[in-house]
Amino acid sequence: MLLTLRLRGMLVYIKHVRVY
Repeated sequence: MLLTLRLRGMLVYIKHVRVY
């Protein structure tokens, strides 16, 4: 569960960075 949460957070972070 922790791994999935971390992966999801990384994906969201990358998406946010890409938006910027």
